[in-house]
Amino acid sequence: MLRMLSVTNLALIEHLEIRFAPDLNVFTGETGAGKSIIVDALKLLFGARADMSLLRSGTDNLRVEGIYYLNQMQDDELVDALRQHGIETSDDELVIGRDITRAGRNTCRVNGRIVPLSFLNTISSYLVDISGQGQQFSLLRTTEHIKILDKYAGLVQEQKEFANLVEELYAVRVSVAELNLDDRDVAHQLDLLNYQIKEINDAAWENGEEQELIGERNVLVQSGKLRGLADNSYRLLMGENDQDGALGSLGELVSIVKEIQEIDVTFAQSQMELENIYGQAEELALYFRRYRDEIQEDTARLNEIENRLTLIGGLKKKYGNSVEEVADFLRAAVTKLDGLVSNDETLSELREKQQGLLRQVGAQGLNLSKKRRQAIADMAFAVEEVLEKLAMEGTRFDVQIQHKDDDDGVVVDIDGKQNRFAFDRTGIDRIEFQVSSNVGEPLRPLAKIASGGESARLLLALKSVLSQVDGIPTLIFDEIDSGIGGQVGVTVGSNLWELSKNHQVLCVTHLPQIAAFADRHVRVTKSEVDTRTVTLVDEIDGDMRVQELNKMLGLMGVRSSENAELMLQNTNQWKDKRRD
Repeated sequence: MLRMLSVTNLALIEHLEIRFAPDLNVFTGETGAGKSIIVDALKLLFGARADMSLLRSGTDNLRVEGIYYLNQMQDDELVDALRQHGIETSDDELVIGRDITRAGRNTCRVNGRIVPLSFLNTISSYLVDISGQGQQFSLLRTTEHIKILDKYAGLVQEQKEFANLVEELYAVRVSVAELNLDDRDVAHQLDLLNYQIKEINDAAWENGEEQELIGERNVLVQSGKLRGLADNSYRLLMGENDQDGALGSLGELVSIVKEIQEIDVTFAQSQMELENIYGQAEELALYFRRYRDEIQEDTARLNEIENRLTLIGGLKKKYGNSVEEVADFLRAAVTKLDGLVSNDETLSELREKQQGLLRQVGAQGLNLSKKRRQAIADMAFAVEEVLEKLAMEGTRFDVQIQHKDDDDGVVVDIDGKQNRFAFDRTGIDRIEFQVSSNVGEPLRPLAKIASGGESARLLLALKSVLSQVDGIPTLIFDEIDSGIGGQVGVTVGSNLWELSKNHQVLCVTHLPQIAAFADRHVRVTKSEVDTRTVTLVDEIDGDMRVQELNKMLGLMGVRSSENAELMLQNTNQWKDKRRD
C-alpha cells in the first residue's frame, strides 16, 4: 500500500506530505482547492508524462516522492522487474522519487537507484490502478482484459502453465530453424567447423606461452646491445688486465682492512663484510662474462618466434583474446559439429517434439478458451448488477472472445471442424471488454465510449466483483461521483468501503454520502501564505469532519449539523455490522 506522498512545487502546492491509511482514504474540498493536483502528483509518481505547466510559478524544480509498502504484494513479475534493475526489497518498501526541472530534466529513482521513466510505468501496473482520465486506467488497456477475466475465472495458474508450454514450443522452434538447413549450407558449415577445430588444435597454444615468446624475442632482437652491456660491466669490475678494475680496488681495500684488524680487533666484523662483498663482486664479474659469451644472434630462432606470435595473434583475432576464450570457442565448435553430423536425426526428433507441443498447445488453448467462455456470463451478470446500483441502469457489459486464423498457428477442433488459430502466451483468445451505456445501443469497445465518471464506476464494479482475486493493491478513484447523488452516492460509498477490505482505496469526491464512508478523511484547502496561494491538506475527524460534511451538504444551521452527524452515525453503524 501507499504509505506516504510528499509533493513540492506542483501547481498550487508549495510543499505537503500526506500519510495514507491501508483502507478507504477520501479527499474532499472546494472546487479549485487542489484535490485533482494530488491525483496529478500520484500519476507523476507512477510514471505519467510531465506537463511543464504543472511547475509552481517562480520555481525551477518539481518533486514528488512516495513510500510504498509491499508486504501484501507477492507478484513474482514485479519482484523480477525490480531485481533486473538491481533493486532489492528486503525491507518490503519501495521509496519512489521523481524530480522534474523547468529545463526538461527528468530524474526517477526507486530505492535510491536511478531508473528510466518507463520503469515507473512498468512497476505502476503492479502497484496502482488510477481511474478517471489517463492511460494508467487498466480497464482502458485491452491487454489487461484477458488478465482480469482469468482472475475472475480462477484460471491464473492454468494460464501460467499454458504460457510455460508455449515458451517450450518457442524454444523448440528456434532449434528447428537453426538446424533446418539445406545440404549446401550443412556442407559449408561442416567445412568451416572442421577447419576451425583443426586450426586451434594444431596451434596447441598454451597458457603463458605468448608472454614467454615476447620476452625471448626482445632478447634476440637486442642481443648485440645486451652483449655490449655485459662486456662493459665485466670490464668495469675486472679492468683491462683483470687487475685494475673495481675488483682490484676492492682487493686492495680488503688487504688494508686486514692490517687494521690486526691492530684493532673491533674491525673484525668490517673485514668479514668486506671479504663477502669482494666474493660477491667476483661472482658477478664471472656471471657477466658468461652472459656475454652465451648471447648469440639467432636469426632462425627469431623468425621462428615471430611466426609463432603471428599465429597466436591470428587465433586471438578469430577466436578469443585468451587461451580460455579460445578453448570455449573450441568446445562450442565441437558441440555444433557433433550436432550437424547428427543433424538429420536431431532435426527429426525436434520436429516430432514440435508437433507434439503444438497438439498440446492446441488442446490446452481450447480448454482454456472454453473455461473463459463459461465464466463470461457470470462475470457480465455480476458486473451489470453492481452497475445498476451505481446509477448505470440499462448498461450492458460483455466480454468478446475472438480467434485469429493463422496458417502457422495451432490446430483446434471446434465442433468437428479443424481450425488453425494464432496463439501467444495468453492462449488462443483475443479478449476485449465491451459495453453499451444506453438501451438499444450496440456493444462497443469499452475504451471508446466510457467517460471519466463512467470509467470510474465501471472500474469500481469490476473491482468489486474481482475484489478477492485482483492483485493490484492500491486503487485511486477520481470523477467517480460524476453525474450521481443521493442514494446512489451511498451505494458508491458502500462499494468503495467494501472494496477497501482487500485493497487500499483513495477517492476524490464532492459527495458527502461517499465521504462519510472514509476510514481516513483528508480535507484539501487553499490559503494565502506570504502573498501566494497555496494548497494545504489536513486529516480531519470528530467535529471538524462534521463541519466538512456540512459544507458538502450545502446546509446551514443546527439542523444541518444534526444531518451530518446522523449521516456519520448511520454510516459507522453500517460499517461496524460489516466488520463483524
